[in-house]
Amino acid sequence: MASTGNNTFDLFSSLRYDPQLLQSKENSKLAADTNEGSPFYMLRYHRDRICAAADHFGWATAVAKLADLSAFESFLIQEIKTYRTSQPQNGDALRVRTP
Repeated sequence: MASTGNNTFDLFSSLRYDPQLLQSKENSKLAADTNEGSPFYMLRYHRDRICAAADHFGWATAVAKLADLSAFESFLIQEIKTYRTSQPQNGDALRVRTP
């Protein structure tokens, strides 16, 4: 979150988490580990877009945290595991809002 005058705001991106995406060759081209694929739809594009916005607003700390795509994906997977332990299962796919 950054402050510009009296306004505060967050940047976020929403993306799909779906284990079936691991089978998608097109999605795997954009994964952090192209040998394994990614359960997140076009994760690299989401990360790049949020990084560009953070960079525009001078949020160097946010850009640095998002720079490592593998670490970002690992963070998201851990968050999903935590969520899944506290929520009833209602299918495999989720909409994920990334801060």
